[in-house]
Amino acid sequence: MIKQYRKRFVISTMLMVSLVLLAAFIALSVSGYRSEYSSLMGTMEQVLRPIDYARGGFQVFDRRGPGGMQSPPGGEPQKQPQRRELGISDNNITTLIYDSNSGQINILTEDSGLDQEAVYAAVDSIADSDAKSGRISDYGLIYLKDESPVGLKIALADSSYLSSKVIARLGGLSLAFLSIMALMLLISVRLSKTAVKPLEEAIDMERQFVADISHDLKTPISVMMANSSVLRSNPEATIAQQMQWIDSSDEAARSMRQLVEEMLTLSSLEAQNRSIESEKQPVDLSSAAEKSVLQMESVAFERGVLMDEDIEEGLRILSKPEFAERICTGLIENALKYEPASGTISVRLKKDHKKALFSVRNGGSLIPEEDLPHIFERFYRGDKARSGKGGYGLGLPIIRQLCELSGAHISARSSEAEGTVFTVEFTLES
Repeated sequence: MIKQYRKRFVISTMLMVSLVLLAAFIALSVSGYRSEYSSLMGTMEQVLRPIDYARGGFQVFDRRGPGGMQSPPGGEPQKQPQRRELGISDNNITTLIYDSNSGQINILTEDSGLDQEAVYAAVDSIADSDAKSGRISDYGLIYLKDESPVGLKIALADSSYLSSKVIARLGGLSLAFLSIMALMLLISVRLSKTAVKPLEEAIDMERQFVADISHDLKTPISVMMANSSVLRSNPEATIAQQMQWIDSSDEAARSMRQLVEEMLTLSSLEAQNRSIESEKQPVDLSSAAEKSVLQMESVAFERGVLMDEDIEEGLRILSKPEFAERICTGLIENALKYEPASGTISVRLKKDHKKALFSVRNGGSLIPEEDLPHIFERFYRGDKARSGKGGYGLGLPIIRQLCELSGAHISARSSEAEGTVFTVEFTLES
């Protein structure tokens, strides 16, 4: 699946890039053609301008001369010469003056290869046209004409002259297009690796999730099945005699219910991610922290753990009221779980500029440095010293989700000198 995703990513990226480059390629080609055409017209105009009073030329064509182009009276018109018969050079501009009264053409460009009949046919087409400039497709010509006292000034250029310029530019653009596409292919392949990394992590987490929940459900189910088997094997026994197996099944069922409830809680919190903003309201964080301490004091007393609190009054945040209390209670409960009898946990709430820092410290067990980045992941219970304390590794992920929904940030640190400290950084109500 990952390979298919990467392949689709590369194909879609290259397709988008190629479409953008192709659009740019076409735009540059059209722009280049217009630029070359405009440049050619400008050159033709400069060539025509100084010959207003020119007389004579390198060649003189006269329709009435011995070699003139005439149609026999009543005869069929002669077939128009094709482009190859014209004789105009493909890299020069041919200029001429046409006197419509005398029918004489003065060729001002030295070019001995011109065909008189073809030139007259082209000039007749140009003279009959209303446009000052344009093309004569029958002869492959581009022309510019201008009236003058000495006759009709005409500049002629073979269209292959313009085509060669455009083709040369297209060649450069094509090379740039291929180079960019090759570069983008390499980049897209690398980007595909980066793009699929979150997907790979999500798939790995999903696999780990299925494996962990299967393991956590398998144990209580196995216990319940074993207890049922024992109960069936002694049908004559009284309930009092079988109570240990009934209690064991009841405990396994409660364990399964706790797991399902925690999973539903986490799923519900993740689903609220978009709608929580409209439900936030001012919350007295100090009161929520004090209430959590009072609720957990009986648990601490039962376990022989001393609770040391230092809560600053009047600190308010924007959140859902139940979220703040669940965060505080959850962290205190987590600390009590790992603090041995006669130990002490410290609960602190202090203002730090525009932040409120709520921290819970216990020294009963440490979290290895390699486990610290993962303790907020679902089902993560990598620290053997902190395993076997009950729970399914969902408590801290739930607290982290509550913090995110409240706009707070949770972190943890653990060391021999300080113990294990969880700190939540809330933004104070402005």
